[in-house]
Amino acid sequence: MVQKHLEEVTSRYMESIEGGEYGDFPAPGPTPSGPLQVAALVLDAGSGAVLAMTGGRDFSESPFNRATQALRQPGSAFKPFVYAAALSSGFLPTDSISDAWIRVPLPEVEEPWVPRNFSEDDTTAVYTLTEALQLSKNRAAVRLAMTVGIQPIADAASLMGWPGPIAPVPALALGTAEISPLGLASAYSVFARADGQRVIPFGVVQVRSRTGDLQAEARPSLRTGLSPEIAASVREMLQQVCLLYTSDAADEE
Repeated sequence: MVQKHLEEVTSRYMESIEGGEYGDFPAPGPTPSGPLQVAALVLDAGSGAVLAMTGGRDFSESPFNRATQALRQPGSAFKPFVYAAALSSGFLPTDSISDAWIRVPLPEVEEPWVPRNFSEDDTTAVYTLTEALQLSKNRAAVRLAMTVGIQPIADAASLMGWPGPIAPVPALALGTAEISPLGLASAYSVFARADGQRVIPFGVVQVRSRTGDLQAEARPSLRTGLSPEIAASVREMLQQVCLLYTSDAADEE
């Protein structure tokens, strides 16, 4: 049932995108090399079992599994790891962070990097860390990352399962480090679990011989992630995201 629902949802969204519901398709720019593709999966954070997965539109046309093999920059999906590192360094979810313009000097580059928000309605606001994550404010995330330190954030992400090496650059705060959807789901399990540990995904539950003898059986495999207290704090912050308009689609599903 989970697999069927996942396929129905991804098919519906692809049809909506191709139908122009979310803007012109294809978007202005280089012509896509093929049809619109998709990657999605459902991971049980308790056991590590992959309950459903789709790695593309049609396996017969493209056997490449985008859910496990495609490495993409996750963008704002990386921000919880920035905030997790900040909380681990002593910040509180109620602490304030400015979202004002910030100019970040870059080595061997004459002009500084000036990150922008998706919406520039307010360029002077101050938010709590929870609000900044809830609203996905880019400048606040970069300012927080520069305060905490880019290397500590990279180290924290690696501990939570991010494949390395992670380039310790300021844009890391906005998700420049590549990862697969499966890897991202595994890293997010740190926030979902009460113990703050990361679960290792698996897709095969049992292996049996022709006669039915059990040859192998998957068991939950855990790795160190975050302290339970920090994991709980980030989880509560992420729950606020689901209460805001930026994730209305999550409520629909």
